Amino acid sequence: MRKFVLLSILPLMCLMLFPSMGNALGFEGIGGSVSLFMPEGDADNTLGFGAIADLGPIVPQMNKLKGEVSADYWGSSDKYTGFGTSWKVSWSTIMVNATAKYEIPIGGSILPFAGGGLSFIRSSVSSEYEGQNAGLIGGSNNDISNTDIGLHIVGGINVPLGGSLKLIAEAKYTMGDGDIFQILGGIVVKLK
Repeated sequence: MRKFVLLSILPLMCLMLFPSMGNALGFEGIGGSVSLFMPEGDADNTLGFGAIADLGPIVPQMNKLKGEVSADYWGSSDKYTGFGTSWKVSWSTIMVNATAKYEIPIGGSILPFAGGGLSFIRSSVSSEYEGQNAGLIGGSNNDISNTDIGLHIVGGINVPLGGSLKLIAEAKYTMGDGDIFQILGGIVVKLK
């Protein structure tokens, strides 16, 4: 709980200490993404989808340091059978991310970037037992959920597609209760 309160107060403290940050941030673009999620442990790799909001420069004096907010959803289910029982396990994760990205000026239209930020992670696992032995192994249904705050690092490229579109290709590594490696591709429509 103390970790959650500290991380909730941190953005407000930054805005009080650096008021130019509040004036610089603005809604510059919105888009969608598709990702391959590779969690550590026994969970299988799976596809997910998300939404991206480009907030533009964080500080007016550093227009290459940009802010982004994104949300990702992914999940899967497996079915196991044996000993007169079938067992279905479903799990899903929603991640809300706040990321600072620094665009590395190399010349040309492709802009590589590197950055990091915070992730709010909500995971749910549901299991359902059926069959003659379901009562012997703990009943028919079990639901578990977990909330975590993690840190992530990102690297990738922004590629202008002409007009007001840009392509984002990035790799993200999120560290929390369970570490997650993510490969993301997305399209953002620039509004400014």
